[in-house]
Amino acid sequence: MLTPVGRFFCTRPLFIEGFNQHWRVDCYIREHKLAPDPALAGKGLVAALKREAVCAEPIWVSWYSSREQGGEAQGEVYEID
Repeated sequence: MLTPVGRFFCTRPLFIEGFNQHWRVDCYIREHKLAPDPALAGKGLVAALKREAVCAEPIWVSWYSSREQGGEAQGEVYEID
């Protein structure tokens, strides 16, 4: 529950030359032992977004796999400390 494994962004560009107006869903999945397959997560995410009426077809979904390069806490990030 406390291990973040993915992020997503939904956008709906107003106009893209040569394309019908559509939703774009970008799903970023972290390379981690608890993370699902990126394609499975992306398709499942779109199914949930459609079910909850957040977006509707036509939709372009892209999934990505990423690895954290590093990071650090700046300030009081953790409440448990």
